[in-house]
Amino acid sequence: MRLSRRMLALVAAGCSITVVAAAQATGFHGVKPVPGKALGTAVPLMPGGGLKAVAVAQGSTRLGGATSANPHYGYDGDGPMLPPPGAVQSPGHNVEATKTEPDKNTYLVLTAAKGPAKGSLFRYAIKEDEKGHLIVNRDKQFDEKQWDDPAAFVKG
Repeated sequence: MRLSRRMLALVAAGCSITVVAAAQATGFHGVKPVPGKALGTAVPLMPGGGLKAVAVAQGSTRLGGATSANPHYGYDGDGPMLPPPGAVQSPGHNVEATKTEPDKNTYLVLTAAKGPAKGSLFRYAIKEDEKGHLIVNRDKQFDEKQWDDPAAFVKG
């Protein structure tokens, strides 16, 4: 399958317009540059513009009523929270504390969400002409249950 340069340019322009329009409509924008690495520290969470991170608890949060077995949220007390440079983990030798919350419990809370999508995605009818150009027929749509229809895709 061969796409013409004109078709690729049109697709790229369409995608760019869609992304810009969506960003303007929602108030979201790009992410600030990530700061450089510093030995012994973690890179901070930097959500994109329009989103904010709210820390409820993190690994450096000392627990109320902490014990030596569980001194900080997210870590057991069996080693330091960050390994020293060059340290190598081995049986019986923890170079860093066991993490009890490996996914960091990061959740998105969308306050302006308006519920589930109104319907599933659809595809337009598409075919390749004798010159290898893709022809899209926007008058014919296929819902998700019809995606196996030969007119809903082009074989590669």
